[in-house]
Amino acid sequence: MGRLSLKFNLLFVAVFFSAIAASFCQADEIIVQEGPKPNQQPVGDYSCSRCFAKLASTTYEMNGDDRGTIEMTAGELWQFFDDQGFDSVNTMTLFLDVDQLSTDESFNLSKLNFEIQSPFDGQLSTIANLGKDSLVVPGIETSSNRPEAKLRFDLGYDFMELFSPESTEIVRVSIDAPMRGSMAPTFHLTANKNVFGQTNLGRLFLFVIFWGSVFLMLLRWMKPVRSVAPAPSKPIAPTA
Repeated sequence: MGRLSLKFNLLFVAVFFSAIAASFCQADEIIVQEGPKPNQQPVGDYSCSRCFAKLASTTYEMNGDDRGTIEMTAGELWQFFDDQGFDSVNTMTLFLDVDQLSTDESFNLSKLNFEIQSPFDGQLSTIANLGKDSLVVPGIETSSNRPEAKLRFDLGYDFMELFSPESTEIVRVSIDAPMRGSMAPTFHLTANKNVFGQTNLGRLFLFVIFWGSVFLMLLRWMKPVRSVAPAPSKPIAPTA
């Protein structure tokens, strides 16, 4: 009886911990929906939020094939970032743009792999993926004027230092949907800007602030000091 009870307890503990493990491994279905502000939600390796504005002209449009694969060279991407004034890129953002759908339709994405070929061993390494999560864009949330979602991810290194405009390594984005047809998405890529460190505009801003401050200090220091002359004393009337 004692052994049976011990076995039952061990079985109960095993089932209990298996249930806990399963709850941690359960996939999440992240739905892009309207809200008061663009809240960040983790979706696999990405930080996802709803997009409220139109795309800027400083994004790299990524065109793929019927298999759902987008490819470019690291040199092409490096040149794009350099043309936009980036000298350091540690974080990238993918904009997901879906054509306007009817209210009873939805766009589902369960695979979004971003891979860059290593310049050292030539192997493709996955920088970011959805893991076991999936991303759903309801038809009511789609718009023809703006992207539906933006997905930010960290590289773990400086892309502009590791690669150059002559780099021939492959940059690949793979999804589980064709890139052509009525339900085909469009992806745009950009890097997160830091106006105080990662762009030429930031350097120009700091340059103007610094030399403007120096000029004001010199102007204040060299400005002549106006001295007030004492008022002339009145003559003393002679006494009788």
